[in-house]
Amino acid sequence: MEIHRGVESFSEQMGQRRKSKTTRVNISDSQVKLIPALVPASLWGRSVYNALRQTGRRKEWETLRLKILEGSANKCHYCATYYERHMVCHEVWEYADDKRIATLTTLVIACRNCNFVLHMGKASLIAEKYGTTEQMDKQILKQLRTVNRISKKEAEYLIEEAAMLFVIRSPRKWRVRIASDLIRQHPVLSGLKL
Repeated sequence: MEIHRGVESFSEQMGQRRKSKTTRVNISDSQVKLIPALVPASLWGRSVYNALRQTGRRKEWETLRLKILEGSANKCHYCATYYERHMVCHEVWEYADDKRIATLTTLVIACRNCNFVLHMGKASLIAEKYGTTEQMDKQILKQLRTVNRISKKEAEYLIEEAAMLFVIRSPRKWRVRIASDLIRQHPVLSGLKL
């Protein structure tokens, strides 16, 4: 699985041996639809939404979001559930770890539950504020298992791998770019500084 390959690559580069509390599991790439996407701390706040909002172009964000929402027919990209409300326009990033380049590759619609998994760190912080951390953790684990049709052990493994990548990537400085295909699809992204 891609997440595990990324961690192994880093571990080799850093000369460290990976010590895991969770038993290694085999999950095929085709089996996994939803993976926690923990944004490295050094990139927090760098998003299309924030860039457009901070430059007085919030209406352009709403137009872009509605275009993505209509293109998805109000269905979550991950779980394929239809919702009338509470859909999130999620930014999908790829990380070239060796070059330290973070690339925004696409925009997809995610339901609230899948978005909690994608941004489980942020979701947990919000839950902590309201004293509902345990409930949020259970909800994240349940959604991850349900969407991917995996065991609890496999879901815990995905969470651990995402957390490891977060720890490795967070202290690094990243160059940020937007994929040219995405700019062609959505010209409002042209020249946008993230």
